[in-house]
Parts: sequence; C-alpha cells; structure tokens
Amino acid sequence: MSHLFITPKSSDYFTLDLSTRLGRGATASVYKVTIAGRSYAVKLHSNPDQVDWAKLSAMTELGQRDEYKFALKHAWPVGIIQKDGQNVGFAMPLYDLGLFKTLDHYYDNLLRVQIKDTELLALPNLVLIAKNLCIEVEKLHKKDIYLVDIKPQNIVVNTTTNEVVLLDCDGFSIDKDGVRFPASLISPDYIAPEVIINKLSPQTLGLGQDLYGISVLIFQILNRGLHPFSGKIKEEISATTNDDIAALGYYAYGSTENQKIAPHVSSLHSMWPKSISTQLENCFTSGGRASASEWISTFNEIERNMAYVRCDKFQEDHLHIRFRDQECMQCKIDNLQQTHATSKPPVISTPEVDDAYVPPSPPPRTNNSAGWIFLSIIGIIAMVFFTSNTDDKVTQQPSSPVITSSLCSNESPEKCDDNRLCLMSTRSLNGKKQWELNPAFKGYVSEAKRRNLGCEIPINNAASSVCNPPLSLGACTNAFICGAATHKDQNGMQWLSATSIFVKEAKRRNLKCNVLATQTNNQNNTCSSSNMKVCSSKVVCTGATVGNPKRWITTGVSRKWVSEAKRRNLSCGVETTSANPQNTGCSSTNPRTCTVKTVCSGATIGNPKKWKTTDAISRRWVEEARRRNLSCGINSNDTPRLYRHINSSIIGNDLLAKGISDVSERQCVQRCLNFYNKRCKAVSYIVKQRSCWLKPSQTGIQKLDGVNTTTIYR
Repeated sequence: MSHLFITPKSSDYFTLDLSTRLGRGATASVYKVTIAGRSYAVKLHSNPDQVDWAKLSAMTELGQRDEYKFALKHAWPVGIIQKDGQNVGFAMPLYDLGLFKTLDHYYDNLLRVQIKDTELLALPNLVLIAKNLCIEVEKLHKKDIYLVDIKPQNIVVNTTTNEVVLLDCDGFSIDKDGVRFPASLISPDYIAPEVIINKLSPQTLGLGQDLYGISVLIFQILNRGLHPFSGKIKEEISATTNDDIAALGYYAYGSTENQKIAPHVSSLHSMWPKSISTQLENCFTSGGRASASEWISTFNEIERNMAYVRCDKFQEDHLHIRFRDQECMQCKIDNLQQTHATSKPPVISTPEVDDAYVPPSPPPRTNNSAGWIFLSIIGIIAMVFFTSNTDDKVTQQPSSPVITSSLCSNESPEKCDDNRLCLMSTRSLNGKKQWELNPAFKGYVSEAKRRNLGCEIPINNAASSVCNPPLSLGACTNAFICGAATHKDQNGMQWLSATSIFVKEAKRRNLKCNVLATQTNNQNNTCSSSNMKVCSSKVVCTGATVGNPKRWITTGVSRKWVSEAKRRNLSCGVETTSANPQNTGCSSTNPRTCTVKTVCSGATIGNPKKWKTTDAISRRWVEEARRRNLSCGINSNDTPRLYRHINSSIIGNDLLAKGISDVSERQCVQRCLNFYNKRCKAVSYIVKQRSCWLKPSQTGIQKLDGVNTTTIYR
C-alpha cells in the first residue's frame, strides 16, 4: 500500500505494512514504518477531514528550525502522510518501549510494582523526575507552546537516564509566526478551577492551565498519587469530582486547617520542605502558580543543599531516604500498613553511611543517533495515545490492589460474584462511592448495572449552600475569589476575562488580588483560530492557504480561516476571477460550472484547432475538456502533444497496480502512448528508481523533487 511521506524539505514514497500496526483507537491507528532507512511511528486518521492539517503542517515546519530542535525528542509531528494526494496522517519519532514508563508508574500503588529497580522510586529520583519534567515544559513555554491536555499517561520517563518525553504533541497549543493553533482536549483531574467555573473550552487555554496541571503532578509524584483536592469533606456538597472540589477551593494540605475538608490520612505533605509546600499551597489556594522555571529553581536548591538524609531505622533502604529535618515518608506508609509497603531488601555489608545523601545523577547522554532513531514509545502510545483522546476519560486514582481471579475479569465480568463486582466497578471519592469511570473497568460497571447492584452508591447528593458558585459567591472567601479570578503568566498576576463572575465579584469587593494596576487582560485581543477578528489579513491568509501557487485549504480548522478570508473579501494570492474564496461561478479555477463552449474556448488555439498547453490557466481548461471527453473540434489523429513538468508528480490514481521498472523517461512516455484505448493521459517518472507510473488523468500535479511528470494531450 503506497503512501507518501512529506516534510518541509523532502518527500519519500513508502509501503505501509498493515501487519506492523502498534495500536488502534476510535479515530486513528498507529503503525511502525521505515522510510529512507529511518524508523517512525505513523498515525493514520480514519476521518482526515476532521483533522487540523494546517496545525500539523505548522508543527512540521517549526521542527525544521534550529530553535525548535528540542521538540523532536518528543512525539512531535515531523512529516505529513498522504495517500492518493490526500492528507491521511502524520509521522513522529519512534521510541524504544522497553526504556520508558509512564509518569504514573512512579507514584501509583498499582503501577509502582512494575518498576523492578526500586532505587528509581527513591525520593531523590522522584524529585529529579519532577525537575526534568519542568525543564521540558519550560522549553515549550519559552516558545509559547502549551500542553493543555496534561495527564501522566502523556508523559513517559526513560528508566535509564530519567529523561522525560511528552506524547500527544499534536494536541498542544502552538504559535507559528503570529498564528495560534489551539488545543482541543483537556483531561479530568488536571483541569484548572477557572476552566470549570467559567466553562472555558480547551481552545482558550494556555499557560495558566499548564502551570496548574504541572503543580498537580508534582503533588502526586511526592504524595503517592493523592490528588491535591482529595480528602475528607466535612459537609454535604454537590461536587463529585476532584475538579469540582478544586473549583470550590477545598484544599486540605495547606499551612492552616481548612474548615471544609480534612487531609487524607495517608498524605505525606507534612514531610516536605517548606519551599515545596508553599509553592503548592500558593497554587491551590491563592492562584499564585509557580512557573516551570521557579519549580526548577526550587528543586535545584534542594539538590545543592543535599537536603536528603537516610532514615535512622533503615539506613540501607533507599526507599527510606527522607528530606532533611523531616520525618521518613516510607516509615509512615509502612506504619499505615499500605498494601504496597516495601519489602525490606537483604542486608548487605557496607561501610558506615554518612547522614548526608547525594541525589543520583542520570548517566551522561550519548550521541548514539542510531539508538535514538531505533526508538519507540509506541507501545505506550498504543495503550494510552488513543484511548486518552476523549473528553470524558478519568484517570484512575491510587487504590488498593486486588488479586483477580483467573475467571473473573473485565472481559468476563459475568463470572464475578456480587462482592467482587462491586469492588471492581466502583471507586471512592471523599469517602463516597461512585461508579468507576476508567474505561479499563467498563466491563465490571456494565455487569454490575445489569444485575441492578447498588454497590452502596448514594442516589442523591445534597447541594451545599456554602460558597457554591455561581449561586452563593458572597459566601466565598477573598482568597477563593482571587484564585478563581486571576492567573499568573510571565508578566505576573493577570485578571481573567472581564466577563468572569469572579472578576466582577473581586472588583465589587475592591480586591486587588496581586494584579498590578497597569496590567490588563488582553485575552480578547489575542489572535487565534477562535478569535480571528483581531488577526491581521496576513495571518488570516497564512491560516487559509497552502502551496505555491496558493490554494485554499478546505479541511479541518482551516475552513474557519477561509471563511474569515471570505468575510473580508481577501484573495490571499489564490488565482481566481473572484476575491471570494468559495466562488462557485465559472472560472479557470472552477471550470466544472462552465459551459462546453467556454471550456473549449479556453482549451484550444489556432485553426485547425490545437490543445493550448503553453500556460497553467490554459492547461486547466484542457484538463476539464479531457475530463468531459470533449474533442473541441480537434482531429483525434493529430500527433499527441507532450508537456513535461520538472520536479512534479501526480500522486496516486495509477492505471497499474505496480509501476514499470528499469525504463528510461522516453520509454515511459511511449508506454503511455501505447496504452490500451488511449486511457493513459500522463506519466510520473521517478528518476533515481528508473520507474514509471501511468496515470488516467493530467490533473492533480504537485511539486515533488526527483520526479518528472509528462502530460499527454491527444
């Protein structure tokens, strides 16, 4: 199955082997392919018309720039995949699955057991991973690139070097030459409060959402997966998710006791350095979100001060390493008899260990490009990449592992007894049970509901009358209002949209919320695909057109840019008799609506009549005439006229399943002339391969180095 791999600098044909599929989702499949001697992961979409190809093309172009080379260590689009001249997917780097684990393997009690080298789970290594994550995020933020859809399954860690690699890069919000291509997805448990409160769409999100999500991940890395807005609610509320509780501002892990919520009994937050606790508390209570750079500085300070010591009781066990001047977190876990309490390693005779512990450093990086190309996180992509691209997926919270019977399983839930079924189909949130939303438990949930099992899930939740936006803003604290009304970016604290109910409430109370008087919210003045009216005509045309000569992009989000160009009556350099991008009148760019007389008039010249092929506009008329099988008064016995296009090709639509090998270009043209019933109208000749491809039409010529196309006008 022949496909074309197109980058901003090259193009290569390759054959897709369907047996190399690495994963399949609802909207796409991923394959491992080798193109020009290099291995890639190729994602092919089942509905290409719904893909923002302008964004993907922009990302491949950015990846070619020296200042964006860092992005290519992640699953960044590096080329567009075409079939029969249509965009159908994109290629990205491929990584070695055996070297990586998703981020949640380092804190989730169910997944930690899969990391055999437990030294990777030691506290200094966890801090190092958190720092490396912030380093990668900071690089993106410096280029105005935002993750938005933050979740641990989109982040993988190299178990040898601790390097962090980001997946689902095509979902990022990016900026290219003044054009903003927004994100389209966001995942539960990592949604900033203002998003829930103001019902914002992912397309509007950027830095503030990223900084909130990164802080949630840091909290979970250091707290065995606990969510910062989990805990024991002290009153009846209508909130049912961590994101809902975050919107209420119920944070239990701050320096002062929260009257609304108590911390989880297994929380380790009291054993962290003040620098970490303070930055997290600022993020989750006042909206003062630390930047990735500030987090890096905090972690560097801890490492410089060698702020780790070994536990007095278990000096030989690296899982018992603690922060200096703090209690041992692992001892607390062991004392609580957690189901994943670490078994004690065998005692090894070693010299006496000094109290100070120097954190591990990752092995030096190598320039083994062959190993890096040999790549493939794709197994992870297969497991996570597709199922994660839905708005309703909920990440499973850490819970006690269950020994599953070989008979009772998610695939065979009918073999489970009622007790087992209720155990596997529910989850606990703030002391209350609810149905498990993770797709991995869907079979259990369906079977429990089929049996009409209640599983102790309450039918109704009483609504709260305390600080329950938007009904009772007056009961909310000033700190909550400021947190919901502001966000922090590189210029400091900023107001959210002036239409926000929390901004209005803050101003009604005359709250400054640490926003400088000279700083105003310019969100409505930011050019993006969701706010095109403020964009310049140049930006609109960039988003609406592609190629040289220019043509309109009529798929995906680009259609919005085309509509905006139409609204402004912009031609954007597209050849047409009308400035209207969607002109349906007769013209050389839309000849199908023209009469036979008009088509033949534009397609012929001289007396006796000859096909006119001396310029691009005339050739369009000729192609339309040939499509309709019009003779236009031309003697069919006349010698065919040939027109040669250098470095151009007609993609796909071949007359023969296989090309003709080992022929000259002249022989290739002659094969077309001799083809049965004169059905051959053009040939594409690949110079290096000396291969010939016969085409039934002269239409669809595209620029392509190393290929020559000859069109035949009989």
